[in-house]
Parts: sequence; structure tokens; C-alpha cells
Amino acid sequence: MSKTKKRWMFVETKKRTTTTITEPEKAEVTAFFQPLVEQFKEQFIPKNPDKEYNYLIDIYSKWYRHYFYLCEKFKFV
Repeated sequence: MSKTKKRWMFVETKKRTTTTITEPEKAEVTAFFQPLVEQFKEQFIPKNPDKEYNYLIDIYSKWYRHYFYLCEKFKFV
């Protein structure tokens, strides 16, 4: 009985296509979420925070490459 030898073999994979977002599309998405961000700022950012604990100081949005993020910034006491 002869065993077949195992060999490494190169298999070409399909490259993932990335979508590109144009500047007008980015502006449209940012404009859509801006009222939501402002509403969250009014609702969740305290006017007179309790200095004893960590608290939210800012909510903002940003683009990183072709991803859109909604972010929060906290004050650590």
C-alpha cells in the first residue's frame, strides 16, 4: 500500500471588493445623523454633573475610511 503524500498547494482566492463612498454620500449620511446626535446631547449629557463619578461629556460622529461611527466621550474623575 502506498500512501499519498500531502503537499501544500496554492489556491487563488477571490479578492474582496470594497465599496467606495463618495463625498456627497458621506455628507448625506452625516446630515441625516446630525439631528439625532444633537437630540442625544440634549437628553443624555448632564448640565450639572456629579463630580464623584465618571460622566458623559460629548456625543459625536466621525468617518474612518468607509465606516461611519457614532462616538461618546467620557470624563473620568
